[in-house]
Amino acid sequence: MNTQYTFNNLINGTHREGYDMVETPLQERQEALHQFKTFLLGYTREGSKPNIAIYNMDVIRCLPNTCGIFNRLVIGERGVEYIAGQNYTDEIATIKQIIVKECY
Repeated sequence: MNTQYTFNNLINGTHREGYDMVETPLQERQEALHQFKTFLLGYTREGSKPNIAIYNMDVIRCLPNTCGIFNRLVIGERGVEYIAGQNYTDEIATIKQIIVKECY
């Protein structure tokens, strides 16, 4: 996998190799989703709507639609991280709201 893989890459099923966008194999997408879910579950309360929606996410059955904010949720050299713009807490809450809307 390339050095930075975004949540949008996961949703689209593609990633950049050099100057080209190439399809990401299903197994790599599933592994990436597991990492994103583990990261996001750390910001939810057990049994809450966001918690259930994140657990419901699946590469084949249910992923949210692409969204600009998802480009800031990345798997990089240090694992999964969120690159905040203005307010980390509010932006994580927005990500959870989007996921609840699409996957709950």
